[in-house]
Amino acid sequence: MNGDYESKSNKGFLFQAKTDEAFVIKILGELLAQRLKFAPFKVTPDGIFLLKMDPKKQQLIEIALEKTNFSPYKCSKPINFSVNTTYFYKMLKCIKKKDGLRLFIHEDDPHNLGICIEQKGEGNKVNTFLKITMTHPEDIQKPEGYDPPIIIQSKQFQKMKNLHSISETMTITSKLNYIKFFCDGGELYSRELVIGEENDEDNAHIKNVYKQTFNTQHITGLAKCAGQSYNVQVFVHEDLGLKIKMKAGSLGEITVYIKSKELIQDEEEERIVQDGEISDLAKNIQLRDEDSEDDENKKQKVPVKKQTKKTK
Repeated sequence: MNGDYESKSNKGFLFQAKTDEAFVIKILGELLAQRLKFAPFKVTPDGIFLLKMDPKKQQLIEIALEKTNFSPYKCSKPINFSVNTTYFYKMLKCIKKKDGLRLFIHEDDPHNLGICIEQKGEGNKVNTFLKITMTHPEDIQKPEGYDPPIIIQSKQFQKMKNLHSISETMTITSKLNYIKFFCDGGELYSRELVIGEENDEDNAHIKNVYKQTFNTQHITGLAKCAGQSYNVQVFVHEDLGLKIKMKAGSLGEITVYIKSKELIQDEEEERIVQDGEISDLAKNIQLRDEDSEDDENKKQKVPVKKQTKKTK
């Protein structure tokens, strides 16, 4: 594989991005492997981007890595491609914290993503090529209308991993600068992570309290990503779901929108109602068509008059 890379290294690139923060890309690869089967990347002259819903439509993942954070960076025109996240992360698992990384697509090999891991301190380069599929960008609307976020220090947010094994469900309670993550393990134990004071001077006058439940793994699974950011911004909204935003090292930003169990249930009930209305409409149309057909048949049937014999 080294020979293949060297033979192509002097040829033109459709796309190339190099960074000393290979470990950040590894963490992003792990996040994608946990939540998506295929990751649709969009590389443009401005950077590397991703916006994709998970298969169950419960999470929206957004990644934005600006070109100015890579050196060198080259991309003359937008390229949309998808990778298998399991294999993508598998290619990144050997990365260590001080390693460098080069991602590239050659002009003469546009269906392979090149991954060159530069192992600093050892002077080695590990080169692999991953098959990619060219795709068309999806039209996905991001939720908008959130109030200002609650700021949580990265080290505090990373303590979220201690809640992972307590319960599959997490209850989040919040108002202004206060937020509580609570997992109930039943009669024997429970655990919570509290940020801020619930009844301080700023919160005392607030009567409306946000309280919704989530899949625990959707929240705790972001703890490792938080390790690459100085702080984590948490936005809450009853009708939009939870929004968690953080830095991806110095390369860009990660934003994950997560639906609560209450929001998922409301959407499911609405879908059932809509399906019922569509079904009723279809039945009404069918009955109307059948009535029209009956009327048409009646018109086509011309009654035959019986002739009576005249008596002499």
